[in-house]
Amino acid sequence: MQTIKEQIMDIIRDPSKTHRQTVFALAELADRLCDYPAGIPENFQRLADEEILCDHNDGHAPLCPRYILPDYERFMERGCDFLRLPAPRTLAEALASLTIFYTHVPSITHFPVYIGRLDRLLEPFVQAVGRAQAREPLRLFLIGLDRIIGDSFCHANIGPEQTVTGELIVELLPELQNAVPNLTLLYRRREDHPLRRLLDAGAAVTLSRDDPTFLGGLALTEELRRAAEFAGMSREELLACQEAAVDAAFCGPETKAFLRRALAEFRQS
Repeated sequence: MQTIKEQIMDIIRDPSKTHRQTVFALAELADRLCDYPAGIPENFQRLADEEILCDHNDGHAPLCPRYILPDYERFMERGCDFLRLPAPRTLAEALASLTIFYTHVPSITHFPVYIGRLDRLLEPFVQAVGRAQAREPLRLFLIGLDRIIGDSFCHANIGPEQTVTGELIVELLPELQNAVPNLTLLYRRREDHPLRRLLDAGAAVTLSRDDPTFLGGLALTEELRRAAEFAGMSREELLACQEAAVDAAFCGPETKAFLRRALAEFRQS
């Protein structure tokens, strides 16, 4: 087994890590030197060592939770005395204030897991300057989020109300091809669900599964069947969604080629 010093030096010498990743990895190593909190089952440590149980990389002595849900609306209304940020008055101030605030949200992930309902937070400022003038600042803001927050487990919401801000964000998605943030499109009524409108607008839509155990083991085929019924999707639209999913998948070229051949064969069946 490696000594602590050897583990430290391995992290420091790892050429694949950025400076920030190196600092985080060193902090996580120090955390793992601590015991798990009192009250865990007696066999927990053994099961964790044997990789039967996973602590989700939350650490042995977590300093804070994983999921933090700040009241961003209150922040925009009042500002933050601690960060010496007054309530924003312009779109530029709003985007700068949010960017600064995000870097101070405590989480064991080292990034904000939730960054708010962006359209609702920014709409008053976007309305004040108009769609044309708001587009470029929003584009730069979204680029900044993607480069600062190093994990796509960061989530934002837009909707269910139709807003200029929400429309601009969706409009910018294919241009930027950013991994951050994950966007949830909220809706209240079935007829307000955006899937049909996205398809009609020619957006690249994917219908995918990344966790077979989620939602009681709901299979992808059942997801597709429900989507077809829900949004009136044709066979061609379902196939186009799966082709887009292959294009977006985090897998190698050989796997993508195999999946494309399988879809082509299915299309001919």
